[in-house]
Amino acid sequence: MGMKIIKAEKGYVQLEAVPGRQHLNVMGVVQGGVTASILDAATGCAIQTFLEAGVRFATIDLNVKYIKPVQSDGCILIAEGRTLHVSNRIGMAEGILKNKNGKLYACASATCMIFRKNSRSEITTLELTN
Repeated sequence: MGMKIIKAEKGYVQLEAVPGRQHLNVMGVVQGGVTASILDAATGCAIQTFLEAGVRFATIDLNVKYIKPVQSDGCILIAEGRTLHVSNRIGMAEGILKNKNGKLYACASATCMIFRKNSRSEITTLELTN
């Protein structure tokens, strides 16, 4: 599924996504994992607005609260991500998923591990994988 950035500024990102038929579950609604992926992208991109070029990050916690199912394929979904905190190693953000009319489908909170060059968190991670 394609997502595109509609708006991006420091600490805020707005994405647009259009789920297709392949994203529906057997009950005909958008599968919850798709909703989570969109929110993960929005919160991660919001954190990324605080990072220098080349700095990597990975989601280590994503908590999604589902409010209403996305009923049909082809509807335009808007995800907003807002940064709450960024330190040397951790970023936190919140996100919401709604339609173009403002109908709220889900909200999320995310925590990301930040991997800066020569940071202790990257060295520890690399040591664990060797």
